[in-house]
Amino acid sequence: MTQDDVLVVGAGPSGLFAACELARHGIRVRLVEREVRRHRQARATAIQPGTLEILDSVGLLSPFLESAEHVQCTRLYSADLSELRTATFKGADCRCQFLCSLPQYETERILETHLVSLGGAIERGVTVTKLDLDSNGVLAELMHAEGGIETVHADILIGAGGAHSITRDSMDQPFEGATYQGHFLVADIAMQTTLPRDETSFVFGPDGLLLLAPLPGGRWLSFQDLEEAVETVSAQEVVARVEVRLGEQARAATIGGTWEESYPEGLLPSRRKGSAIFSSCFLAHRSKLPLLSSVCACWSRSADALRPTRSLGSNSAIRPARSRAGPWEIA
Repeated sequence: MTQDDVLVVGAGPSGLFAACELARHGIRVRLVEREVRRHRQARATAIQPGTLEILDSVGLLSPFLESAEHVQCTRLYSADLSELRTATFKGADCRCQFLCSLPQYETERILETHLVSLGGAIERGVTVTKLDLDSNGVLAELMHAEGGIETVHADILIGAGGAHSITRDSMDQPFEGATYQGHFLVADIAMQTTLPRDETSFVFGPDGLLLLAPLPGGRWLSFQDLEEAVETVSAQEVVARVEVRLGEQARAATIGGTWEESYPEGLLPSRRKGSAIFSSCFLAHRSKLPLLSSVCACWSRSADALRPTRSLGSNSAIRPARSRAGPWEIA
């Protein structure tokens, strides 16, 4: 049996940033991730001014500013693209009065590089199969990709593996909240439009809602609601749906593949023209856990599920990791 101060389960932004902060303060931490390979899905893309301030405080602002699109405001349009309302970040009490738009896999790349510089690493292909609390912490059973089984004792376990992780299930607590009606579609696409690339655009029309946020490499993150009876959408339909809701202002590229394709190391998928890196239909929730254990903490999607249009994603992962992964909390 091995002994660790802190075991972090899940190497998304939440788990990575928590591991970085713990390592920075000299706390022995182990970070495990069940997936063998890095994903290439945009997922949580919006990094808010307050979160950029946190990244600045630990010396990580520059790589994020260099890699991301800078979004100055959010603009709401009617179906004919008449402006309805604008919300800007100007006047925010932060150094960066804008939002950074960056695919989640790039956020994870920057954080992993930082973790390595602190002497840490991600152990990939390691799945937590069992968790038990004892008087001194947590016992975790780990299964490695090659089939080996390992038992680990940790003073504290941080669950950052999402709402369907074993950490979340082991707490035996229900999510309190509700599920929004209908399904939603998110996609990473190449598209030409007259909409500004330093803004997030919401278009409201008779066919439904369309959100477009710029991504590096000339791509866009699109989000839209689906008709009540629709639960799945093919890759080819993604483009057609965007064109319908954006009208003559859009000329979307032909989708040539999905996020399941593998890409050469070092090639940013966001720069491959004429393809969709990923598209996914999902249900949206607003819910959270009522109580967290003192030795088994769940952060980000393990502890809450929030509607994606609020752009909380990585922000709700990094902020609690910053406030609770220091020695003043772990001690």
